[in-house]
Amino acid sequence: MKSTKKSTRLRPIHVSLIITAILVVFAFINMQKRAYNAYKIHSVLLAEGLAAATTLYEQAHAGHLPLAKDWEVNLSHYLGNMSTSIPSAPGEEARHFAMNSLVAGKSMKSLKNAHQVILYFESTQDTMNTCNPMTSITSLNDRGPEVVVMADGSIKSDLTPQELHSIVVSSMHTLQ
Repeated sequence: MKSTKKSTRLRPIHVSLIITAILVVFAFINMQKRAYNAYKIHSVLLAEGLAAATTLYEQAHAGHLPLAKDWEVNLSHYLGNMSTSIPSAPGEEARHFAMNSLVAGKSMKSLKNAHQVILYFESTQDTMNTCNPMTSITSLNDRGPEVVVMADGSIKSDLTPQELHSIVVSSMHTLQ
């Protein structure tokens, strides 16, 4: 008599399909990591460009920062063809660097604790001359990390959305 039970052993074709599926998942994860790393590198390089352009602007304008209403236009001479738009990270909306309107037009010498004051921050408003930190800052639910340029020219690139909000509130108190 022949047994009518089906074999539960995996056949070589099944093993191959499982291995292929696992490799596809790992390749997809690796691709997302590479895309996120490219986004992060671009954000940091752009932040460094903004810091350098602001220093040049400040030197040419008696130590003052650009006005908020047209800060990108004022820095365009120093930025060259560099855009302040940030390519989207995987699964994220487009971003744009924004200027902190609380420091716009001020003299750098008047900024006490410049290392604690945000000058530029990532914004989800993808429009030119974005500057209001309370309406254009990324959401607390954002995945982060955020990239910011401090008034002393330093770059912070691993802030969580919560840390970014905390620094914005703190710098508002510092500036008042």
